[in-house]
Amino acid sequence: MNENVQKIVDEGQALAKAGRMEDAVIHFTKALTEAPKEGLFYRYRGHRYISSDRYWEGAADLKLAAALIPDNWDVWYHLGLAFYLLGDDVRALDAYKTCYDMSEVAEVLIPITDWIYLTLLNLGEQKQADEVAARITKDMDPGENIAYMKRVLVYNGSISPEDALSWYEQADEPINKLTFAYGFSRYLETHGRDELAARIKKDLEALSTDTTLRYGFAALAYKARKA
Repeated sequence: MNENVQKIVDEGQALAKAGRMEDAVIHFTKALTEAPKEGLFYRYRGHRYISSDRYWEGAADLKLAAALIPDNWDVWYHLGLAFYLLGDDVRALDAYKTCYDMSEVAEVLIPITDWIYLTLLNLGEQKQADEVAARITKDMDPGENIAYMKRVLVYNGSISPEDALSWYEQADEPINKLTFAYGFSRYLETHGRDELAARIKKDLEALSTDTTLRYGFAALAYKARKA
């Protein structure tokens, strides 16, 4: 990434971090008038569209980014998210699998595995979902993605729901609680734990409306697909 592109990306990300999503969209749109073939600008504007609940615009930008910079795993990750939020699980799965195939480090493989698992659940493919989750083991380093790690270890039976619940109740970071709650509640719903699922979803409802958390992927997914 050249210095000018990096500067523009950093400025746009600063706007997004401040919660100024529409300003971030405009920022990257202006940049695209100067560099209409810069895939990273489509990637970041697409993400900001997603954060603004404009999922079709986000998917369109990320499809363009994937055509321009197809080797960027991050583009495919966010494209999968856009389709997941739209309820298009077939295309979400395709994008997530592409991302998975080009990812090598556990910190990326773990969240990708998680979203593939959930997408397969949506498609009614429990057996395939279980096979994917089994690839993640306790000795892998999740980096900052500890909540995704806990989710997947529940999916594949490496830790019990009760142990995971204990971790969740003691978690300090609200974003970790939110991230964990979404996948955990989906798991519980598909494994006959309706009472506990309802309890976690009540937490999820509160967490996803927190103004500091509402742009998190789990909050977006819960809001888009809770119906």
